[in-house]
Amino acid sequence: MKVTWTLWTLGLLALSGCPKDPQSVNNNGRGQTQDVVVNKEHPEKSLRKALDLLALDSRDAAAEAAQILQLLVDDHPDKPALVHDLAAAHTAAGDLEAAATALSQLTRSQPDDPDAWISLGKVEMMLGDYASAKRHAEKAIGLDEEKMGAHVLLAEAQRLQGECSSAIETAKKALEIDTRSLELYDQMGLCYQELGDLELASFIYKKARFMVGGDEHASIIAHQGWTSYLQGGVERLKARAYLEEAIGIDPDDASIRMLMAELLLADRAYEKALPHLERATELTPRDANAQLRLGVALRGVERYEDAEAAYKKALELDPATVDAYMNLGILHADYLKRDNGANYAEAADFFDMYVKQGGSDRDTALAYIEDTEKERARADRRRKAEQERKARQEKAAEQQRLLEEARREEAEAAARGETTPEGAADDQAEGAGSDDPTAEPAAAPDSEPAPASSPDGDAGQEGGE
Repeated sequence: MKVTWTLWTLGLLALSGCPKDPQSVNNNGRGQTQDVVVNKEHPEKSLRKALDLLALDSRDAAAEAAQILQLLVDDHPDKPALVHDLAAAHTAAGDLEAAATALSQLTRSQPDDPDAWISLGKVEMMLGDYASAKRHAEKAIGLDEEKMGAHVLLAEAQRLQGECSSAIETAKKALEIDTRSLELYDQMGLCYQELGDLELASFIYKKARFMVGGDEHASIIAHQGWTSYLQGGVERLKARAYLEEAIGIDPDDASIRMLMAELLLADRAYEKALPHLERATELTPRDANAQLRLGVALRGVERYEDAEAAYKKALELDPATVDAYMNLGILHADYLKRDNGANYAEAADFFDMYVKQGGSDRDTALAYIEDTEKERARADRRRKAEQERKARQEKAAEQQRLLEEARREEAEAAARGETTPEGAADDQAEGAGSDDPTAEPAAAPDSEPAPASSPDGDAGQEGGE
């Protein structure tokens, strides 16, 4: 959604007349402590401040701008241009629901304003609600057939709903109204791509670029590059140059960044793909596919924990992103090696979820499940063998400790002039190291043994004279 600011409203606000008391808001209820104040005597100054904040290209600054604009809208509900600005500020702040709410209110108060319906449709496209976007585009066309933005919105919504033939017809009819609409050529080219007619798609983009004036249109150039990539052969060699040119024209177009990333991922250039995907996720934080592809790049540069987080984020944004389950399974099966083998159990669960959710590559997932079960069994055997090895080491260490202790006691007794039975130390160590720790002690003899000799050599005496 392109942000277009209605600076002409500055003059309207200055002439409108309003109370002189400043109005404030505490982040519109979002819990931040910074108050935002609107100059009600000179509202044009507050509007300028909001525009300056938006120029900072910061989400926090955009959120603050949205607060200011909300107060201005509250004071001037009859200025629809302010609502468009408010929606754009919410969009820049990443709050698409708030943008849609503002524009929905505008369509209720200004139902005959085609621009309101078009703006609402654009936000709905960003939210993935293509059916609503299509319906509102048709509403705008009914109000003003010459609104090219409505025709572009309708064609795009139709294409994204899989109605490419209808989208092409929409574009052709609209081009009869304006033969130089680059956005309509762009939608036609994308439709021919999806229909597999790459030669016609290439022709459309070349015509748009060199005959209709699209040589500085980033999307036209990027999609010409992607068409070249899909064509393969010599044409594929041109694809990266086209995409680099497009990014140079519009570095903040997330869709172009995604195309470049796809090209680089296909070449296993993960490190080069990563910054494009990071920027794409910043620009479109609710795009599950961008998170999914980011996870692939992170896995490629061996940032496995971050890759896992990206895959899970994709599922959080859109639980229908079933490929995330496959990628999580691969990550746990092949990369996240853990000493206890728990990764194999987790991998099997992810592959199983992929199959249950109707993943298209079911055979691969089932093969992975079979291999993962084998690996888990091997890991269990290795773990058991390791436990047994440690137990033997601990047993040997305990035997050695007891032997050394018994020998030390013998040495101390010898130093005091005492004697101990020969071999007692070895017997003590051997007894401590019995293979069967649960064995019963030997039974005592029926008759009591003779008392040991006293130190002075007299047998059987309990005391001296």
